[in-house]
Amino acid sequence: MIHLDFANQFIEKTISNLFNQQDPNLISKKTDPSFLCIKIEIINNDLKLSYNNDFRNIRCPVQFNDIFKELYNLAVNHEYFIKKISYYPFRQSLNYQRHSYHLNYINNSILKNLCLYQKTGISKFDLYKKIWPSDKDYSINKLDTHLTNLKNFFMNNFEKKLDYLSDTGLLKLIN
Repeated sequence: MIHLDFANQFIEKTISNLFNQQDPNLISKKTDPSFLCIKIEIINNDLKLSYNNDFRNIRCPVQFNDIFKELYNLAVNHEYFIKKISYYPFRQSLNYQRHSYHLNYINNSILKNLCLYQKTGISKFDLYKKIWPSDKDYSINKLDTHLTNLKNFFMNNFEKKLDYLSDTGLLKLIN
């Protein structure tokens, strides 16, 4: 979901390792789609995290929780629009006409992946594995039920259809 751009390979390996231990789904590989790219570099014994015109400086030595917190603070306000509805994937929330709605983990995971893979599409199998990685059996009905629930959530709360195509085995969000 977040691509990290490092100026130093040693820092890249160290920090990437720590993030993978904390939350393996938060940091995307360079080849995977992401919502944003945060640049990380060391300048004068400070760890600098920057995204667009916003940045955070953390004095070294640093605890990993401080890096995680500042990275989250940079990402939390990232906004994605779905039919004029503001979607905040890192807050798990949707805002529309001054109303805010919190998404549960499964709905947020589905919506997040539909947004991330909007251009290329994502297979139902891959989506299923991202949401329920420890399931040994793949149940298409389980995923379809949650997709229907998410569509109903949009219709009930926003009076808007959440449209997606299921083309050649790939789900693609229509925005």
